[in-house]
Amino acid sequence: MTPALLKRTTFIAADAERLADFYGSVFGFTRWYDHELAVDHRFPPTGAPDRARARLIICQAHDPTIGMIGFLQYLDMELPTAARVSGELRVGDPVLVLNVTDVDAVQARALEAGATISSPPVVWEVPRREGPGTTRLKMLSFFDPDGHYCEVSTRV
Repeated sequence: MTPALLKRTTFIAADAERLADFYGSVFGFTRWYDHELAVDHRFPPTGAPDRARARLIICQAHDPTIGMIGFLQYLDMELPTAARVSGELRVGDPVLVLNVTDVDAVQARALEAGATISSPPVVWEVPRREGPGTTRLKMLSFFDPDGHYCEVSTRV
């Protein structure tokens, strides 16, 4: 089997510009791609007509080929938003996991950029991937302006 490389996650966005600005100001992501395009109705299956006009912005983290996040906004139609019940995730909801050096600074920038904090920074332990013992993490979670859930952590 040929190994796969997960290069990007793309979210359907109400406002691609707003989300690109959010991830740029909170995490320092830069724009790698920003174009209008005609979307094939099969990819992704949103119910939009074939060749619907959309804008795709892809932001790049700090690696030249992986760690990218895309925001796809349909320009001539509004798609329904996902229902969120009291900030609880459901089966099928994505969890964006990011590693940073300063969780507290990310929280301040996220709040300023319009995030809704789900859990302020806390320290907790998880079993190590290999061998005995635990890894201590300082972790924050929030919803971005479109409601995508993010977990942000650093080792302590």
